[in-house]
Amino acid sequence: MGKRLDQTRAPYYDAVMEYIKKGRTAFHMPGHARGRIVPQELIDFFGENMYLGDLTEVQGLDYLHKPEGVIKEAQEIAADAFGADQSFFLVNGSTIGVIAMMMAAVNPHEKIILQRNTHRSAIAGLVLGQMEPVFIQTRFHPELNMMTGITPADLRDTIRANPTAKAVLLTCPNYFGMSENTEELIKIARANNLTVLVDEAHGVHLHFHPDLPVSAVDLRADMVVQSLHKTMPSLTQTSILHLNGTLIDPRRVQTLLSYLQSSSPNYLFMVSMDCARRLFALNGEEILDRAIETADKARNRIKTLQHLYSFREEVIDDKTICSFDPTKLTICVKNAGYTGYEVEPILNDKFNIEIELADLNNILCFITAGNTDQDIDHLFEALQYLDKNPREVVDKNITKLPRIPNSILDPWEVFSMKPITQEFEHADGEIAYEVIAPYPPGIAYVVPGEIITQEVVDLVTELRAKGSVVQGVSPDNEVKIVKY
Repeated sequence: MGKRLDQTRAPYYDAVMEYIKKGRTAFHMPGHARGRIVPQELIDFFGENMYLGDLTEVQGLDYLHKPEGVIKEAQEIAADAFGADQSFFLVNGSTIGVIAMMMAAVNPHEKIILQRNTHRSAIAGLVLGQMEPVFIQTRFHPELNMMTGITPADLRDTIRANPTAKAVLLTCPNYFGMSENTEELIKIARANNLTVLVDEAHGVHLHFHPDLPVSAVDLRADMVVQSLHKTMPSLTQTSILHLNGTLIDPRRVQTLLSYLQSSSPNYLFMVSMDCARRLFALNGEEILDRAIETADKARNRIKTLQHLYSFREEVIDDKTICSFDPTKLTICVKNAGYTGYEVEPILNDKFNIEIELADLNNILCFITAGNTDQDIDHLFEALQYLDKNPREVVDKNITKLPRIPNSILDPWEVFSMKPITQEFEHADGEIAYEVIAPYPPGIAYVVPGEIITQEVVDLVTELRAKGSVVQGVSPDNEVKIVKY
């Protein structure tokens, strides 16, 4: 789809700058009065301009929950940039976008099909929307010890078994940059009259480079959520929700967002979204060229190491993993005798390096155009240290993927019940009140309303012994359950 609107413009940024220039006397929120009463240490660190731009619904700056002026224009330009019919700025992160698109597509007590590796925000959507979930077991890569995605056959079989389902929520790409066959999955859903929702939080940049996986927006999914702050230079908590076609009423989406998002949206967030969009619309391919080149430099150096490994296209299997985002640099450390949990503090404390994620077998680094050759030199120095100081590899297959437990209650039913505390080691057969999930990445082993199995108890116990943080299990090894 060709550009229809002028991508050199950032109308919201321009409007905010023009308003600041007026220097109006302020008798309104926020309470810092445009930076006049702020702790000096914050002025010293952030500067005065941040507070000047921290505005509210003043004249000329529009209102996010009923955009009629510059926010409306900025969202229209964003939709054009990303190839969507309509786009909505999100100031409460992709979590709100996932919940909103679920509630826009599925009514209470209707079925929605979800991948098991969905983000925990989808559980909130199930609760708030009082929906009945149908989970598809996500495929598992045993060597890398990670969930990957689902196959077209997986979706086809699930739809056949659940003909009354109203929508499907896909999660693609995953945290590690792997993309399933989104195009075929969308075709299957379409053929069965399902609304297609895609959590593309990790793929906001995909549209802007031809060598990256195809964005679900370009594949015309009905609704797509993306996190601008993950891979574009926008402030944390900024995301965007895209709408295509006519299955979803945009007025319903706008109403849902007005219910779910803050009634006092942060204007600095919207300025950062407007400017990040302009930067990528004009220079995205060049920016991503640099990021891909930097990531590949790192991979080529890792290839010279004996015990560490970083994958690229070789993980593509044409069934589950059909494309890969090379800006996600995953480094498998298990053959050096380490867990990712053990490597992370070594990188933190010995080398002053912070990574995105650690799991049992891997560490994950996000690479952007902001990373330099010096950054890669520093990382490689740390990886050389690990490679030259290997430990005994006790067990290469240190975990597996648990089967999806049987569901007794829907998550929304559990939410209204009073929980009781149970020792986790004796929780076999009990009904879970909360999500039980290793974090990161936070993929649920047990969802509220499901039966906690001995398989889950054993696996979570193993994970915690190896250093994993598990949400839903307290430091005292207790879980919340309900009696039914």
